[in-house]
Amino acid sequence: MTSNRRILKIGAIGAGVSTLTLILMAFVSFPHAMEYPGVPALIGELTLSHGELNAYISSMRILFILDGIFLLGWFVSWMALAEVVRSRSRILGILTLIFGLAGAFFDFGENSIIWGVIQNLEAGRPLTSGWVVAWTSVRHMSYWLPFIGAIFASFGLWSEKRIDRITAFVGSGLVLVAAVGLYIPSLSLLANIWFLFWFASSGLLLWKHSAQKNPTQQSKGRSLMLGSERIKRLALFAAVYFVEGAVLTYFTAFNVLYLRSYDLSFSLIGIVGGITLIPFILKIFIGLLSDRVNLFKRGHRKPYIIIGLILQALAFALIPAFNPSSQFNLYLTMMILAALGMSTYDTTTDGLSIDTTPEEDRGLVQGLMVGGRALSAVVTAALMGLFSDRGQWSLIFYMIAALSLLTLILAFIVQEKKDRTPEMQFSGAAFKSFKNKAFLLFLALGVMYPLALYSAQGMVGAFLNEGLGVSLVTVGLYTSVFGIGTIFGGVIGGPMMKKIGERASILAALLITAAVTFVLALTSSPALMWVIVFIFGFAFGYYETVYFAMGMDFSDPRIAAFMFAVIMAVGNFGIAGGQPLAGGLVDSFGFQTMFIVFAGIHLLALPIVFAIFRLRKQVPTEA
Repeated sequence: MTSNRRILKIGAIGAGVSTLTLILMAFVSFPHAMEYPGVPALIGELTLSHGELNAYISSMRILFILDGIFLLGWFVSWMALAEVVRSRSRILGILTLIFGLAGAFFDFGENSIIWGVIQNLEAGRPLTSGWVVAWTSVRHMSYWLPFIGAIFASFGLWSEKRIDRITAFVGSGLVLVAAVGLYIPSLSLLANIWFLFWFASSGLLLWKHSAQKNPTQQSKGRSLMLGSERIKRLALFAAVYFVEGAVLTYFTAFNVLYLRSYDLSFSLIGIVGGITLIPFILKIFIGLLSDRVNLFKRGHRKPYIIIGLILQALAFALIPAFNPSSQFNLYLTMMILAALGMSTYDTTTDGLSIDTTPEEDRGLVQGLMVGGRALSAVVTAALMGLFSDRGQWSLIFYMIAALSLLTLILAFIVQEKKDRTPEMQFSGAAFKSFKNKAFLLFLALGVMYPLALYSAQGMVGAFLNEGLGVSLVTVGLYTSVFGIGTIFGGVIGGPMMKKIGERASILAALLITAAVTFVLALTSSPALMWVIVFIFGFAFGYYETVYFAMGMDFSDPRIAAFMFAVIMAVGNFGIAGGQPLAGGLVDSFGFQTMFIVFAGIHLLALPIVFAIFRLRKQVPTEA
């Protein structure tokens, strides 16, 4: 047996041991049905009898022994897994190893803190709660570090093999679910269940790979592993839009609440919102600068993306240091820098996606972007709501800063050609593309679809609350269901577009959206609305994916970032016009009429779609 195969087999056994000990630890119980580590007893809130104290200490000793075995398996399996990842991407293998093993050390540190407090309890010394904050911080790090390590590993593990994909999914998608469990007590088991799934799937992966003759040799041919630049870029695009979703969630929903917690007036808050919009207006010019200037001779996109992410990370990391009430100017400066950073990396990432993505992958790219942003909105909104309710606003800012830094790592490892091909060189002649009749009709569609889609979506919550009598708490759950539907619409929209072509995809998106908007007007059952809202979310994500994928095709490669920024800006005009129209229709005629009107606007766009493809005179791309 080769040394690599032996390492992987030992790692598989270690993962199996960790899986087994996790199951055994679930059967360790404490007096008074306390949960680990028995904080009420350790801070003196709960007095244990002599027998209960002995039973508690015995249970903790058993738990620490099992956890020690668990950590041993963790170390061995994670080193083997990092070896597999390193063979496909050296940097990701190193990051997987560093974060994974660091998590194990923090887990050991958490145990050490608890054991020290238990010794005080045994000795009868006075018990205080001062240690709880430090223990909680160390405990969270013992989860977040392996979560991050697993995400890095997932990028490198993804391949055509089923077990690789399963493990990659556990290490990426399920991490988001597990993270929620760290902050919602009723869901605290989710984080530990994630470890169970992670080590079980990792063990199977390592065992299967150990049976190969060259287990760490990257497969050739159609492998989808991260060794290819394609997967690195896809990961970057998804990550950029995920962190963008977190920033937009804060800007649109939580910034007002944060400033009100300092008793700032709504007038002043409105000024903050208006000023921070200025960098977003500049996106068109940032795109033009990126198209034209090879920054530091390092590329037309990557340097801008890196600068934008650094600006955003620094701004959000520094915001907690400034009191908006007494240091308003400094707070506002940080907000402007954050918005400028986001505008910069968002615009240039769009440019990079157009520069580097072949036509057959454009639907996939937009699906990842739309789905990533929607997923972020669902997950980060829940976390921000929890943090803000506890008054832990700084955690919101640090979370966004951390997400920015993780995305920054991907931006560094993605490669970009420093010199552009002749057909991609900036040229004033490229602006003639704006005279193209098909493109002008496409812009018209870009006004109509968000006018109807976003305006109807913005009124669904009010319709549920005021029209159907649904409580505000439940409306929040409906909103989450809408977000989940959007994720599915984005993820499915890309492959579907590749299969049936652009023309069929945009027509399908238009007709589905029109139909579900019309059904909203006819539905009076809150129970049925769960399904309708999910389908509406699906239609939302699907339409966005298809439209922006077509926008990539329309963008002239010589001014790609500028042209795509114009496409995005035109959509904002539709949104701005649709909001007052929606309000006026509801006030005058009611929710049902408003939904019917917007369904009709979608149908009015049908002739425009037919005209676009007739003018383009091209057959939709088929798989």
